[in-house]
Amino acid sequence: MMINDRSLMMRVSDMLTRPGVSFDSPEDLDADQMLMRGAFLHRRMREGLTIHLSDAVEEHAFTVTSQLDRGLNCVFFLEGRVDLTIGRRKIAYGRTAAMPPIGAAFLCRETERFQRVSRSAQRLRHLVVSADLDWLTDEAMEAAGLSGGGAALGDDLVDHRWALPTRMISLIAEVFDPAPALPALHNMYLESRAIEIVATTLGAMAKPQIEASRLSPPEMARLRRACDFISEDADGANSVANIAAAAGVSQATLQRLFREAFGLSVFDYVRRGRLSDAHDALQRRRVTIQQAAALAGYSTAANFATAFRRLYGYPPGAIGRAQA
Repeated sequence: MMINDRSLMMRVSDMLTRPGVSFDSPEDLDADQMLMRGAFLHRRMREGLTIHLSDAVEEHAFTVTSQLDRGLNCVFFLEGRVDLTIGRRKIAYGRTAAMPPIGAAFLCRETERFQRVSRSAQRLRHLVVSADLDWLTDEAMEAAGLSGGGAALGDDLVDHRWALPTRMISLIAEVFDPAPALPALHNMYLESRAIEIVATTLGAMAKPQIEASRLSPPEMARLRRACDFISEDADGANSVANIAAAAGVSQATLQRLFREAFGLSVFDYVRRGRLSDAHDALQRRRVTIQQAAALAGYSTAANFATAFRRLYGYPPGAIGRAQA
């Protein structure tokens, strides 16, 4: 990551002393323990427009609670998962290697209580571009269907998600890894990308259906229920029938939703997710290759290595060599 902002090495004590933020963890953590480390950017580009970016490893499960200001938040997860509570509503954001990039946006018309939960140690790469309501034009809000009540999660909270077009993926990559430029032009470079991200997000919110997947909002909600059910299945033993029941659809409909959204069968989606978990465990040096194979649901390391190479383009043993 090329952004010249400070590297983040946050300890528990740093989080405990942040103004307006309360911190909790299911683990018994000492104040001096490392909570997260990596790269971090939080920058107000102009009055009403803010970029928040992280490319960090979270060492522990934890919860932070604070206040969220009025405005539109454009959210993009490249890796990792967090559970949010905004006001009284719960929202899950995240992405695994098996999933295509998904954009999310939520609009708060009033200041809300905000709680963010990371349920386990993880690599987290995400970008949030926030625009104050006073910064957004009335025309843009009306075009996106946000000038009135809209499709509300609550009395004043709107949530939209969509499959990202190629241009949006490029914009996000440019924020994470900006082209070399004079320091005086760095803010202008980031601001131009942030403005285009907000404009593209408003355009996506104005459309009744998710472009790439062609799923209606009810279908997308059922798909999310299925994905959440799969991600919470630690043993990976649930059948397609059980997943379909959890999502409230038939098995045939479930397969159609996964093929339209991800281009994968339910089985392939689950398999890719488990391979992603095994990749993460190997990267953190927590397991052997044989243990990673079992984690991914393979009875032999050879079959695991074949599937791993097919997905990532290199064998599982290459992770250890790269880190040595």
